[in-house]
Amino acid sequence: MTTRVILVTDQDNLDLTASDRFYAAALRELGADVAILAWDDAAWASGPKADIVVLRSTWDTWTTPERWSAFGDFLARLETLDAVICNPPPVLRWGLDKERFAELGSVGLRLPASIAIENPADAHAAMERAGWSQAVLKPTVGGSGFGVSLLRAGEALPTDLPASVGRWLLQEFVPEISTGELNVVVIDGQVSHMVRK
Repeated sequence: MTTRVILVTDQDNLDLTASDRFYAAALRELGADVAILAWDDAAWASGPKADIVVLRSTWDTWTTPERWSAFGDFLARLETLDAVICNPPPVLRWGLDKERFAELGSVGLRLPASIAIENPADAHAAMERAGWSQAVLKPTVGGSGFGVSLLRAGEALPTDLPASVGRWLLQEFVPEISTGELNVVVIDGQVSHMVRK
């Protein structure tokens, strides 16, 4: 019996990103029937048939509050499918909310000092209270650098900040990030490789 795998993207990535094309090819080499479907495709309403659903490049879900709400509905629909969902919706919800990252400090990870604020207009006052001369401002919900800005004390806020799905996170600027962040890939509890972004 052939395993049917749906790779979930957004409308802009239906041709797949470079890494997703390799992923799809590897699955096909293993004998899987691979389909590509955007998270907001109408086909989800009828529950497409799949053994495994893999969320890959859903990069437009946080761009507006309306898209974020629709993505929440999509995740709820996924939970009703009789399929293995990678990553499970509760994990996705947790990982997309940057305020939750503070929980990682409880397992010994060193994290930049962070302050949640309601509005970017509050950023400079929060920086002054914290004694920071530089800080990173980002929406609490998002990814891929969406809405991220470097702030300096005494400088005006950027005028092109997007509407945020939730609150904003202000983080103390860590100079080492200037050389890029290091992403560690862990598979089955073992470090597989690292990528500098």
